[in-house]
Amino acid sequence: MNTKRAGFLFLLVVSVSITASLGLSVGGLFFSFEIPLILNLLLSQCIVLVPAVLFLAVFEKRPAELIHLKRIKTLDIPLIILFSGFLYPVIMLCNAISMTVVQNEVAAISDQVLACPWYIMLPMVGVIGPICEEFTFRGMIFGGLRRSGNVLGALVLQAVLFGLMHMNLNQMCYAIVIGIAMGLLVEATGSIVASCVMHIMINSSNVILMYVEEDLISGKNMQAGMDAAEQLASSPEMMLILAAFMAVPALIGLAVAGCILVAIAKRNKRLEWLGYLFCNGKKDDSRRAEDNMSNGEYWEMLVERTGMISVPLIVGMVLTVLVIILDLIAESGLGVLIKEMILNLLMRG
Repeated sequence: MNTKRAGFLFLLVVSVSITASLGLSVGGLFFSFEIPLILNLLLSQCIVLVPAVLFLAVFEKRPAELIHLKRIKTLDIPLIILFSGFLYPVIMLCNAISMTVVQNEVAAISDQVLACPWYIMLPMVGVIGPICEEFTFRGMIFGGLRRSGNVLGALVLQAVLFGLMHMNLNQMCYAIVIGIAMGLLVEATGSIVASCVMHIMINSSNVILMYVEEDLISGKNMQAGMDAAEQLASSPEMMLILAAFMAVPALIGLAVAGCILVAIAKRNKRLEWLGYLFCNGKKDDSRRAEDNMSNGEYWEMLVERTGMISVPLIVGMVLTVLVIILDLIAESGLGVLIKEMILNLLMRG
């Protein structure tokens, strides 16, 4: 697996996802059917997972090394959960800023989620989905891009690709932040299990909160009041106010999360390596590498740098950006007009 194949993998996942979405949309227009949410989630997870498994089987001779598959220390798990928790204000800040332009995509499907039993949605969204996404993005794509020798650049790029893969502005904004955080966890522990723990924690907590909130406001009067409050809170003006209030907690949370990340890296003897990525990021002299390895500190001899950007990667990124732009248009008044024109053309055809 190399950088070009990582680009091909991203393009394949994006292409299949867009094709499936268009197929379901057109099918719904002509045959008046709506795919159940659970089946939709399973399809989405297969689209992300299956191409990555095929690429791993065909192109990779050292799969465990590529995807950083190894156990983590048991005491690292509570630290990872704390790290994730202190990043929540940053995630909320990104979400609030994006909601000044677009709707909350997760809230938009909350009714469909709550229509399903929690014991089905929790493992589906909270566990299976994160594992599939981590295998593909922090495993295959990050692992392939990483072999360019530019580890820090690969870490940022995989996070951007992870954000673009959501194909909407709202989730893209905070998914990039989460992608960077989970990439750092992989480097701090040397294991994809660490990023899986963080991803599962975030998704599972969101699902649990969704069901808890539903139970608390189940009364009719309470429901009406909450609907009115949510409508007011989702206005762009209120989102700007919320973003302003979240700025300071986000900075504090980011600082604390950084300290926890340092503690995790130190426990795994990868602190020097993590610092090297930020302070230098280039191929260092062999003496420093040998000194760190002799002291028991993890160190990686980087290969000569090669380019990470390939034509397939660019095509995949352009496709996702186009989908995001179309999504923004669809949410505006212009989107309704375009939709009616397309429907009229389809009916005439």
